[in-house]
Amino acid sequence: MGFLDKLFKLFGRRSRRPDQQQLQETLAAFINADTWDESRRILEAHPELLSDEADALLGEMLASEQVQRTSEVRRTLEQHRALLRRCREVGVARAFAEKVLPPEALEAARAAGLTPEQALEVARAAARMPPELQEALAELAASEAEISSPEDLERLLAERPDLREKLEKVVQQAVQAVLLLQAVQDFIAADTWDESRRILEAHPELLSDEVDALLGEMLASEQVRRTSEVRR
Repeated sequence: MGFLDKLFKLFGRRSRRPDQQQLQETLAAFINADTWDESRRILEAHPELLSDEADALLGEMLASEQVQRTSEVRRTLEQHRALLRRCREVGVARAFAEKVLPPEALEAARAAGLTPEQALEVARAAARMPPELQEALAELAASEAEISSPEDLERLLAERPDLREKLEKVVQQAVQAVLLLQAVQDFIAADTWDESRRILEAHPELLSDEVDALLGEMLASEQVRRTSEVRR
């Protein structure tokens, strides 16, 4: 058991109210989460973490002798308390975006007229792009050509047939991915096993490792794990 767990357990013993003990357990899960995304999911599921009572509990813990003697734990509690307070000020989405994005990304977002949460969505969308598309977009940016219309892009691609080929390949892969996902959805949603078999025979790509991995990701998703009927 880590120091934070022991600390929360100690404070839990001091409370005789079941609702306060539950709040302490939820705070412990929020603070001990492995990632900021996980912390955000916990917060969104437990808005009581934004209450005055939760803030007061964190303040009480920060003032305790055990915490004052341990700088790392103190910094952790202060960091999470500040984040919760920021959530109360500007909302959960913006506060977490400000927390996750580095200062230079936030500055670039401001210069581009984007809110922090919009900038975070852009960054995550870019991270999900196929490597080929990331490479092509990086080359476009490196060209320093001014592209403000489809015509500008067409002129640049006419000068760079290699770049056009990369982009066309990425588009083709994206179309194939969409068609594959549609086939998976049709297979899952089929009303009968006979219909599922017909779909499978028409789309042998459903037997590929790629589809098996996709189904594994779907099974591992939080929404599916919470819905036993969908998981089965």
